[in-house]
Amino acid sequence: MSKLEVADIETTFPDISKFVTSITSVKRLSLCVRVNAEELENLKLCPCDANWSKLLVRFLENSPNLRELEIDLNDDHKDSCVDPLVCLENQLNYVPECLRSSLETFKWTGIHGSQKEIELVKYIMRNACCLKTATILFQSTTPETEDKRKTMIQELLLSSRSSTTCQLVFD
Repeated sequence: MSKLEVADIETTFPDISKFVTSITSVKRLSLCVRVNAEELENLKLCPCDANWSKLLVRFLENSPNLRELEIDLNDDHKDSCVDPLVCLENQLNYVPECLRSSLETFKWTGIHGSQKEIELVKYIMRNACCLKTATILFQSTTPETEDKRKTMIQELLLSSRSSTTCQLVFD
């Protein structure tokens, strides 16, 4: 496919990254990527790319058996994280099935602590009925940001949780 100039693709790819790397010279691409992950139980998503939070919404909607969700900002991607988070409540017309019935573990590594990030964490805790552990690992803090970090931790500790057995872990 190295000479492909126009493509209009509407299908489900098991490995979209392999597909995208195979069409390096395409000049115009229309792509409808359906997330069909009914068997998915563990998702690790790096929030370094634009629209990652919209992709997260699609995975939540289409992964009814999701048990573990990890958002992990890779160290070498920290400078490229530019995506303004979407508000999950505005993007979802209903609480996804995985939050109501299967999500047990949520972990966010490299969280900056913006209000939108905190709102996303609170949304998951408020709606994940089976959540056992929510782990929040902040990016390294400085003495200037330590008070903000403590305030965010307090806000999360006081927020409502659907699962009465959910343990919050911070670092």
